Amino acid sequence: MGTLVFNEKTAMERIGDMDFVKELLQDFLDAIDEDMSNLKRMIAEDDVESIRISAHTFKGTGANLSLDAISEVGKKLEMAAKEGRKDDFESFYQDLSDEMIKFKNFAGGYLL
Repeated sequence: MGTLVFNEKTAMERIGDMDFVKELLQDFLDAIDEDMSNLKRMIAEDDVESIRISAHTFKGTGANLSLDAISEVGKKLEMAAKEGRKDDFESFYQDLSDEMIKFKNFAGGYLL
């Protein structure tokens, strides 16, 4: 995906306080591993409604924090769940996982 990991300009426009933005990003970072593990379990259990809810959360949180690529993949996964396209879940999970790795690498330097 050619999208920025984090768009600082839009985050500042949306939230207005860089210290608070960094606090929110840190909270998101702290929750990633558990959230992704839960999503993987939901996919294994074929829990479509929980997948939809989780994807919606990734979409919204990503949008609110200006993590546009994460938001975009969350949106695609949410739509797949709404449409019952179970064959797409693993692919979108992998895309989301890739974006989370990019975010973790970015956050490691940015949140110091």
